[in-house]
Amino acid sequence: MMTTHNNIPAITDDDYLLWRKVIQEKMNFCLQENQKNFLERRLKSRMSSLALSNYSDYYNAVVHGALHQEWEHLLELLVICESDFFRHPPSYAALQDHVLPELTADKIKQGDRG
Repeated sequence: MMTTHNNIPAITDDDYLLWRKVIQEKMNFCLQENQKNFLERRLKSRMSSLALSNYSDYYNAVVHGALHQEWEHLLELLVICESDFFRHPPSYAALQDHVLPELTADKIKQGDRG
């Protein structure tokens, strides 16, 4: 039977600090103090997939047990592979309204139409 996110309790401050420390040590990925909810959602996602409902059990399985391959799964969940640029409409507007027209104009001045 698969565990749902609703069956997993909120992460405690102690568990958050433990996970935060090991993630920084193992992955060189630094979570800020205010990212507790972010980490909780990501951990719950993996814990649900593995039918686990206890952060300590999951931690022990990942760090000391048979789930060493979990580091790859966690890294994928923690790293957003899209930069802020792609989620920021003013960046697109600046690119469209200023950068591309200027680059195009420079190319035309140089006689390069390709």
